[in-house]
Amino acid sequence: MQFTFSEAPFQHTKSIGSSSGSSTHTCSDTVKRVVIGLHRVNNPSEVVPIEACSLQHDSANTLLQAAAQALALSPTQPQQLSAFNPATQRGLLRQLSLRRNSKNEYMVILSTTSFQPALLEPLVTAVQSCNVEVLSIINTVVPLEGGMKPHRRKASKLKGSGSKRQQSHVLFGSSTITERLCDLDFQISPASFFQVNSAQAEVLYDLVHKAAGMLMTVYKGLLLWCVANGISVSL
Repeated sequence: MQFTFSEAPFQHTKSIGSSSGSSTHTCSDTVKRVVIGLHRVNNPSEVVPIEACSLQHDSANTLLQAAAQALALSPTQPQQLSAFNPATQRGLLRQLSLRRNSKNEYMVILSTTSFQPALLEPLVTAVQSCNVEVLSIINTVVPLEGGMKPHRRKASKLKGSGSKRQQSHVLFGSSTITERLCDLDFQISPASFFQVNSAQAEVLYDLVHKAAGMLMTVYKGLLLWCVANGISVSL
């Protein structure tokens, strides 16, 4: 699951009843800080902060809450954690992605606009301190538009990193996590396009296997002209 960092939390307006009628009140923070959550449609800079997401495992929510608490302890100041603002093209933190395999092991991906490992230390420490099996913490750097130069330190380029502009740095653990699907082990990197629901993916793969049936020889021949994927490897 992917979450967005922002310094513009969604402003919730609610009605307040009174003897003279009703008025509106906007809930907002007096201290500017970075929040994490899901952004509004057509407005990626305005985020609805969330503490737990019902679409993901409880252990993933534990990691999400740890990251949110680390941010709450880091008020936005110069040279400290700041969220990327698409409108101004300023800020460091873009997204937090949590990749979980069937063994309940995690890869935590912090997407930023530049390589600033010292500034990410509070988030890295918070995630590591959770009672969750985190095998990998990766910082993917996607530079700002307009040619902002990335950090001079040499990046650890990961296989299958996708965009030439994107660089990946291992902050903790390994550069990949392993998922087992259809009796095969897949090495998953931050940029891997892979089914997030492994149990359902196996059901899908099984349907493809049955549908291929007698056409398996022809199907394998056609695969020679296609990019290899999980389904083709499992056949």
